[in-house]
Amino acid sequence: MDSFLIPISSNLQFSELKELRILPRNRYFYVEFVYKKKIVVQEELNPKNVLGIDPGINNWLSCVSNVGTSLIIDGHKVKSLNQWYNKRVSTLFEGKPQGYWDEQLAHITEKRNLQMRDAVNILQK
Repeated sequence: MDSFLIPISSNLQFSELKELRILPRNRYFYVEFVYKKKIVVQEELNPKNVLGIDPGINNWLSCVSNVGTSLIIDGHKVKSLNQWYNKRVSTLFEGKPQGYWDEQLAHITEKRNLQMRDAVNILQK
């Protein structure tokens, strides 16, 4: 391959782009656009306000604060994705030597990693 095209979104300001990374991973190429971000000064935090976070399995995160608010983040979706992946991998590894790897394993591993990343990133919005 002597060249390839990278589609760029219409809302991308090419002049603000600082770095373009092309990462090969599992027979695919991933493109990362790096920007210099302006840091916004945050307000002063009240040290008397606290948040307790309890990680779990069925309830992925249980959070409670001392100001009377709480939230629970359901972990069933993430747990289900992980269980499917582990079951599929164990089936594919059955009867294979130590260190076995093939294209199908690479594909389902990449799919699972992207699903996990998406599940975590949804919480940040």
